[in-house]
Amino acid sequence: MRMTLFAILALCALIGCQKADAPAPVETPPADAAVASDKRDAADAKKPIELPSDRCAKLDGFEKLTCADSELKRMDDELASLVARLIAHSDHNGKADVRAAQSKWQREVRNPCMELGPPKRQQCFAAAYTARMNEVRDAL
Repeated sequence: MRMTLFAILALCALIGCQKADAPAPVETPPADAAVASDKRDAADAKKPIELPSDRCAKLDGFEKLTCADSELKRMDDELASLVARLIAHSDHNGKADVRAAQSKWQREVRNPCMELGPPKRQQCFAAAYTARMNEVRDAL
């Protein structure tokens, strides 16, 4: 029994146990923080609500396309996730090679698709992303 009690006390000392009846300290924010918060809320209330189309209008290039096209956004996110995994599994020199290959793919394969008209552009992106995702998966 003493050994168990000693082990529990030692464990509590290591992880910082507190007495159950001790109330947790409560921090109250300074009064000027509440005023600042109220001012922020009032300023936010005056701002117009920004719709997704408004956000897309402010972007340019590839970001504008991905903002407006959910399928392209999904493919771009999936490829980014695969590339991040490949970078995580690479050594120092390999990381630089993966980043360089990704930049080259963007410049030479993905970005030229943006110059095409809408139906051809979607086909071009689908083919480019499918091929690149397969390359990255094979490298994993």
